[in-house]
Amino acid sequence: MQLTSAHRRALKYCQRLHGTHPTMLSSLAPMWWRYLLVVIVTAIAVLILPTALNFLLAGLVLGMIFRDLQRSRHWARLWPMYEKILAWDEIDALLADDHST
Repeated sequence: MQLTSAHRRALKYCQRLHGTHPTMLSSLAPMWWRYLLVVIVTAIAVLILPTALNFLLAGLVLGMIFRDLQRSRHWARLWPMYEKILAWDEIDALLADDHST
């Protein structure tokens, strides 16, 4: 099977988590700076020009952050099930075959 870059990233992510028990925050940790940047830009926009559009932007940003927290929490709670049902030998073989070509 020819892996796309999205397939490869997903398989490597699963392979990296194999044997661990990820938490809600551990999956968001690599992206913390993006959240911080968005919050800072939004706060500046609301403070400089407090219009309804900027408050809508702030609400959208907060909604995005809460959505990502919920998805991360859901993923962490379901990970033990995924770890049992994933075919780890096949994942290793796919990544090995893809790396050798």
